[in-house]
Amino acid sequence: MHIPRRYPFPSPGGEYQTACDYCGITWYRSSLVRDESGFLACPDDQEGRCTATLARLEQEAIAEASNDMAGIRREPW
Repeated sequence: MHIPRRYPFPSPGGEYQTACDYCGITWYRSSLVRDESGFLACPDDQEGRCTATLARLEQEAIAEASNDMAGIRREPW
């Protein structure tokens, strides 16, 4: 749940407020998740791709492409 500048006190039991590392909006900690980079992402930014995710996806795509090309290079001798 997004917390506006003035939110009701006391907060729900066991909750505390913290900011999203990407947009800076204050949320309850239970609403945020850690992404592959270790940053806290809010529900608005969870679908985005951080640099660690992009690097991992790029490595997987390169490995898959090299496996596909390995089958093509065989010559019919």
